[in-house]
Amino acid sequence: MLREIGEAFTKLRHTNRTAAWSDLQERLMSNISMLVPNVVTLKDFIGLGIDIESFVKNDSGAVAEEPLEVIRKFLNSPDGTLPLKKIN
Repeated sequence: MLREIGEAFTKLRHTNRTAAWSDLQERLMSNISMLVPNVVTLKDFIGLGIDIESFVKNDSGAVAEEPLEVIRKFLNSPDGTLPLKKIN
């Protein structure tokens, strides 16, 4: 199973890096019951999923604001609040 996941990732990565990471994440999550705890701990597995998700968002241009930047804005705001974005 791991060999198949690795081969698919390597092949897809040559044509579309973001799609390769998304596919890797999907394949890993689909096989969580075989991987945890036999290959990796649940904590590490969840961390890996989060890292892949962050990479995919950054690589696709959907960059979220860094936590440090949010804190910096909060500390520099005159009234100690952050502007809220309206969600439709």
